[in-house]
Amino acid sequence: MSMVQTPNDDTDDGAAMNGGRRPTVVAAPVSTSPELSARPRRRTFTAKDKLRILADIDRATGTGATGAILRREGLYSSTLSDWRRQRDAGAPSATPPTPSTSPSAPAPAAAVEAPSAPSPPPMPAEAAMSDADRREVQEALHRLGYYRGPVDGIFGPLTRAAIRRIQQDIGTKPTGSLTADEANRVVTSR
Repeated sequence: MSMVQTPNDDTDDGAAMNGGRRPTVVAAPVSTSPELSARPRRRTFTAKDKLRILADIDRATGTGATGAILRREGLYSSTLSDWRRQRDAGAPSATPPTPSTSPSAPAPAAAVEAPSAPSPPPMPAEAAMSDADRREVQEALHRLGYYRGPVDGIFGPLTRAAIRRIQQDIGTKPTGSLTADEANRVVTSR
């Protein structure tokens, strides 16, 4: 759509009628590029990528290191929670392929005896929690459906509200702060 403009003469009548401004010609919009797809495709990660990113996160130390990895990879912390859950459950989509042993080779002793899963270390009261402990509580609250915020180890208003809701549901006083017993119940709940 093109705009036709009549030529201006050099009189000031036109400028005075338009509040001191001359009319501006606006170019027609450019049509959309045929290179753009109608619907963007969601990124997918291979099991190898997931494990690499989780290993990077597990090795991350220092303030902001985890956030930097999340930004670099374009991920949300809730995605990491899902990937950790898959990895811990041994889901095929999150485990690397293992080399198969030949049928004649004896199975290793560790594979024959299936040891029971070690119980997680007890959680401290909230005041003594590390950042990793706080993230573990946030992941558990997320897994149980009480928390939808970022898993960042910071007990802000969203985490406090989630703690109060779970405290009500387990029959304790809804203070918004966790005792060691409550923290252990939250983390070990499935």
